[in-house]
Order: sequence, then structure tokens, then C-alpha cells
Amino acid sequence: MKKVIRLTESELTRLVKRIIKENENDIDPLKGLKDQIITYLNDNGVFPDEESDDDILDELYSLYSQRDPQAIRFVRRLS
Repeated sequence: MKKVIRLTESELTRLVKRIIKENENDIDPLKGLKDQIITYLNDNGVFPDEESDDDILDELYSLYSQRDPQAIRFVRRLS
């Protein structure tokens, strides 16, 4: 049996905005951390191609494999 749920306009708006925001996070592999990660990599002498998310992630994972504490924090936030 199907159940009918009543929503106010504001509840529906909030729900749609939440779904859109969640989908944007799924599309962005760097989850809004791109600028912070690039700055951190540059501070460590690494200058990835800023247009390529794959290049940025490769450099970040390289530092992660070296047990760099900040790189570990970034990778955890991306997971």
C-alpha cells in the first residue's frame, strides 16, 4: 500500500536543495577542497596541473603514502 506524505512548499524546497547539494558533492571528486589542497601542495613544493583533478589527487596520494599528516586529513575528508 502506498503512503501519501504531505509537504509544505518550504519543506519541499529544503528537500530539493539538499538533494541538489548532495549530488554536487558526488560530482566533485575534491568535494570543495580543491583550493585548499592546491595551496597545501604548493607549500610543499608540488605544483600539479590545477585543471586536472586526477593530477591533484595523484600528488595528494603521493604525500599520503609518505604519511604526511595533512595529506592524511585531506584524504579522510575526501572519503
